[in-house]
Amino acid sequence: MGGGVAPTEETKTVVVLGAAYGGAKAAQVLAGGLPEDWKVIVIDRNSHANHVYVMPRFAVLPGHEYKAFIPYTNVFHEDEKQKPTHIVLKTQVVRLRPHYVTISEPHPELGIPTAEIAFDYAIYALGAHLPAPLDLWGRDPRASVKAVDHKPWVYNGFKTDGTLWLKERQKVIEASPTVLVVGGGALGIQFATDIKAVYPEKQVTLLHSRLQLLPKFDQAMHDESA
Repeated sequence: MGGGVAPTEETKTVVVLGAAYGGAKAAQVLAGGLPEDWKVIVIDRNSHANHVYVMPRFAVLPGHEYKAFIPYTNVFHEDEKQKPTHIVLKTQVVRLRPHYVTISEPHPELGIPTAEIAFDYAIYALGAHLPAPLDLWGRDPRASVKAVDHKPWVYNGFKTDGTLWLKERQKVIEASPTVLVVGGGALGIQFATDIKAVYPEKQVTLLHSRLQLLPKFDQAMHDESA
């Protein structure tokens, strides 16, 4: 792949694509170890880190959904009163080329006047998300229930969007007299057991294609979870 916008000569730039888990840690390490004439730009479509490991539970248990979203406000541990050396952008990546990345909109207030950001190095840390029915960027969380004056569902990656999404999933589960969970892996087991724990009166069925739950693990794991 050739072409693209040449990196800036005055300041060296590293872009980190994805701010959850590995991306945030990589950005912190780089910001703490690079020379002063380097800039780290973190790009993520979400305003907060989505802690995906707790989302199955918070899609069932009401009142805790806000805990699944961790703010990016102090990724670099910089003094907020000073002009930041490194920045976190809430935006979407449209295109990645050898020397620049195109984002969905410019951010002139942060010194990015166009939608193209030139870089010297890029770290790709995207891809961590849950499958349906727990993919916040996926289908309408209300799709499995009858529509009652539903407005079009719009998800923009803000914490308010995420908490509302989880609340809608809670409503779907609460309104269902029976629940079928397909897949006896870690996600399926947690989802099924949490539903049964919160709603013991519901009929919850866990459907699995193997003789053993958690088939990638030892038999002892199956015995403990069965």
